[in-house]
Amino acid sequence: MVTLELAEEFLARKWDVEVYTHLLDLPISAEFERLSASASVRVFDDPEDFVPGQYDLVWIHHSVLPPSLIERLTEDSGRTRVVWHHMAALPNIEAALFPDIEAAIADRISSVSSRTRDLLIEYGLPDDRSFILPNPVPRTFLEPAKTRPGTDLQTILIISNHPPDELLEAAELIRLQGIAVRRIGGSTPERVTPDSFEGVDAVVTIGKSVQYALCLGIPVYNYDHFGGNGWIEETNFEQERISNFSGRSTFRQISAEQITEEVRSGFSQAREFAQARIDRHRDAFGVVGHLDQLLGSLEADTGANTTSLSTAQALRWKTHLHLQRQNTRGLYWERNQRLALEAALEDLRARCRNLEEENTTLREQNDALQERLLSLEHSRALRVGQAALRPLRWARRMIQDRKE
Repeated sequence: MVTLELAEEFLARKWDVEVYTHLLDLPISAEFERLSASASVRVFDDPEDFVPGQYDLVWIHHSVLPPSLIERLTEDSGRTRVVWHHMAALPNIEAALFPDIEAAIADRISSVSSRTRDLLIEYGLPDDRSFILPNPVPRTFLEPAKTRPGTDLQTILIISNHPPDELLEAAELIRLQGIAVRRIGGSTPERVTPDSFEGVDAVVTIGKSVQYALCLGIPVYNYDHFGGNGWIEETNFEQERISNFSGRSTFRQISAEQITEEVRSGFSQAREFAQARIDRHRDAFGVVGHLDQLLGSLEADTGANTTSLSTAQALRWKTHLHLQRQNTRGLYWERNQRLALEAALEDLRARCRNLEEENTTLREQNDALQERLLSLEHSRALRVGQAALRPLRWARRMIQDRKE
């Protein structure tokens, strides 16, 4: 999403954009197809298809860059500006595994939060080129909101791909109290836009969606699979911001009943905070201001980084990318295989359930027939009929005996 939103922002500034990734598929591919219909953007997920051009800016996520462009950087004397962005400090995708390479080519090293920056500096990144790019919010969220959250809590929106059990239980308790609960996330991807918040009085979420909501003046209850501090207010705003509103500032986990009580009792104060600070939140998180500042600082920086990569550095980086690409695509294939097997298993379970229902129906029909048969066997009509047939059976035996 960060890559897509940055591409949209550069396109809004009339830049030409090229994107390279290890893997491109739905639903993000559809968003880029939409963009390419009216703007200059191209997306590649095969290094063989990518031919490097001349760039004013190279922006790196997850340490990913086309191998051919890495080779170009072994010859480039710094004419191309480089921003190396980290959206976390996770060892598997975001850790600064090549601090010497980043230091050699990056004009700016950005982090999603100060906590992430501090963790990455421990790997050996230079601090003098670092800055914070706090999950920039697209300009569509910086326009006047269509609606304002109501003074009464009537509708809550939960945004999460991984809600913990206590949050799902709290959602049911909240519904029982007459409050509507909507949800985005899970097995059906949906892009979060300003329209997603229309008619919403409060949001329960973490991370990037917190900033979306705050820029619209909607109060946020900060809670998900890491736990969370609850309502974002004056007293905890900076603490949560440092950890990117992830819920990891305290890892506080509470019961469904406690969540329900906090949501009800703290709404009014959280709403006042969110409404009073709309402009400050837009200044703090809006992509327009952050990108203006970054591009302006690069343009004004006369002491640009002119170091090029060594052959050994380029080889290490390309080897890492080859392994990273294999891992990414392999995990994606395994995920699709798992989903296909799960779908097949669910289909088999459904068929078994249908067979069980059919068997149950047949058993019920058989039991009903048996019951009717027993009823007939003990009925007066059957006894009368049997008595009436006795003379006929006696006469038949007599005739048979005479023939013999």
